Amino acid sequence: MRREFVLVAHLDSPAKHAEALGGLGCFVIGSTHKREIAATRRAREPFQTKFDEVRNMKKISLISTFFLLCAVSAAQAGQSAPSCGTALVGGLLIDGRGGAPIENSVVLIEGSRISAVGTAATVKIPSCAERIDAVGKTVMPGLINSNVHLTLYPIYMENAGDPLYPSTSGDDGKKWRTWIEQRQTAEDHARRYLHVFLLQGVTSVRSTSDSISMIDLKREADRSEFKGARLFLGGANIGSPDWYDRIVRAIGADQEKNITWFVPVRGLSSVRDDLKKLEIPELNFWKLGLTGGDFGSANLISDDVLKAIVQEGHRAGKIMDAHVTSLAGIRSGLDAGLDVMEHPNLSEPLPPQLIEEYARKGVFLSPLHMADEGYVEIRENPDILNDPIYKEFLSEEEYVMLQQLKQNLLRAREQPGRRFFDIPTPTHTNLSLDEWRTAMEFCRQNLKNFIRAKTRIVMSTDAPGTPFNFPEMMWHVRELQTYVRYGMTPIEALQTATKNAAELLKMDKDLGTIEPGKIADVIATNGNPLIDMDAFRHVVVVIKGGRRFK
Repeated sequence: MRREFVLVAHLDSPAKHAEALGGLGCFVIGSTHKREIAATRRAREPFQTKFDEVRNMKKISLISTFFLLCAVSAAQAGQSAPSCGTALVGGLLIDGRGGAPIENSVVLIEGSRISAVGTAATVKIPSCAERIDAVGKTVMPGLINSNVHLTLYPIYMENAGDPLYPSTSGDDGKKWRTWIEQRQTAEDHARRYLHVFLLQGVTSVRSTSDSISMIDLKREADRSEFKGARLFLGGANIGSPDWYDRIVRAIGADQEKNITWFVPVRGLSSVRDDLKKLEIPELNFWKLGLTGGDFGSANLISDDVLKAIVQEGHRAGKIMDAHVTSLAGIRSGLDAGLDVMEHPNLSEPLPPQLIEEYARKGVFLSPLHMADEGYVEIRENPDILNDPIYKEFLSEEEYVMLQQLKQNLLRAREQPGRRFFDIPTPTHTNLSLDEWRTAMEFCRQNLKNFIRAKTRIVMSTDAPGTPFNFPEMMWHVRELQTYVRYGMTPIEALQTATKNAAELLKMDKDLGTIEPGKIADVIATNGNPLIDMDAFRHVVVVIKGGRRFK
């Protein structure tokens, strides 16, 4: 028996149609008998012509719609279900808490947080979760660099003065003017640095001595889709009025309006008013310039004003940090109740009793060892700057400047007892190479003693705020390697960049370890850093806040 079929695309449930007809999303809903069709045709003969015209138009429309819906339904049927999370599966997990690594691990992420951690035998992975194969890799918390300087740049030309003149503190103003110029264009550089850090597995940074104007970048970096490291700011450097006035004299009064990175405290009675501009939620900490920038520098802030500043910061809920490069500065900082000090190890020979007190009080130490060690290595061997990697990230103009600095360094190496103006320096004094060699001997010993005393150390690099300290050169890896060489276990070194750093930030409920409920900052490396810290040069997976960026 002959039948005619009417084809209809049913819109309500394409999935059912796909199941019925192999994903076509279409089906036959009826048929009519030949006699019924004949009767219908006879009844409509008077209107045949017009009817046929309309019918043909409708047929075309219906057929077009039919095939369109078939295609859409087929596509829908072929699509995978949306992911309900991410699972890193099969890697060696170092969770940052200090225990033994977990083999054949699973880290399950839902949204921005970690939902489960364990082994493949203990964690059930939802079928809808995206799986990341971590077999042969080491899975760890995202790293935290506890001292960077986003508003500075690691190369600049010093004023070429008389090389015999013992430069003391950049009084010619060149360095200060350079810093002003750098900070005026800092935001663009800062975005690039944050992106570089993130792809290296550094998911958070604490940027110190920055400008208050960086608040907008901080807010931008707080967004989950931001393609850069999470940013913790201190806003500006708190310092003495004498230091501030000296900067103004060096750069010229017309540039004073651009000093947004230094807040002077004029006296004990004005502490609260002077610091009110820093009492904003975007600032995680405040930082003071307690001493000058040279080894063994005298205090620039009196003890009573220092204590008042620390008390005011704690009242405002801020972590209190200070630049310290002398025994006297450490003593004053411990008495005032500072939470963390920057490179006190890079100061002068320190007595063991002071180091033991420092460790006993639980004050954090940000060593920044490679900021000086790496600099001295380049002073000793300027040909390091021939590495072709510099051409990969420097502009043509910057590369020319780098090579000019190399020539200056080569000349300085030939006269190691002389001070030179025409090379940049991490200190305020352009020390001779021989002076640097002597200083680094006691700096190394100080760090070894701090490690032996079990001081709470946080990994920090100063990048890109000291000469040749480009983030792309990954001095954070060498900083961690130094800690191990000077007495830490590899796990302890890792914790300086994870657990300890999160505790300093008072973010340890959210960051620093891989545990259920914490923010999903997770990285994976080729190689095991517990065997060789160089594995941190080979980060292959970066997840920040549950989003994968690498």
